[in-house]
Amino acid sequence: MKYKALILDLDGTAVAHGQLTPSRRVIQTVHQAHNHIHICIATGRILNGSVGAKPIMDYLQLSGPCILDQGAQIYDPVKKKIILEIPLDQSVIQPIYKIMSTYHLRINYFNWEEDLVYDSAKSKGKIISLFAIDFDNSIITELVDTLQKIPQVAVHRIVGSEPHLASIEITNASATKQHGIAAVAKILGLQTLPEG
Repeated sequence: MKYKALILDLDGTAVAHGQLTPSRRVIQTVHQAHNHIHICIATGRILNGSVGAKPIMDYLQLSGPCILDQGAQIYDPVKKKIILEIPLDQSVIQPIYKIMSTYHLRINYFNWEEDLVYDSAKSKGKIISLFAIDFDNSIITELVDTLQKIPQVAVHRIVGSEPHLASIEITNASATKQHGIAAVAKILGLQTLPEG
């Protein structure tokens, strides 16, 4: 079988968690493979920001569409623009907010270009994801179970900055890395392997 594309995770694969610079070995390997196949990434990171994916994409000189924010966005690193975006349905924003508020979490949202603190009275417009970071991990299982009862969303557990902390992100049910990989394959005109 001849491979046509390689899709890399970032944190813990192409770079150390939270880092912005791949190792020299990763850079060299990706540059060598670049001549033969499309190189893409699939990450929970957003494009810009303090730990955004863009600096890593620039180091690696990627040619294939890149999956960002758990699959909520696909970015073309050659044209330097977002080519697909899947926001949360407005009908689920308040139910998610209500559930997360019962756990007294600081709720943030990503509006397509930056992370902001969510205010149910003021936050309007397109919301790509809602998230909470670094809270006591003793509530994560119950919180995930409760949020997963909303059929229109995908719930992503994220590693906290300390072992006793957890983070969570909620996106559209069609905004996952798996959906992103299928979308990238379609954009590149490739067939994906059957599941199972």
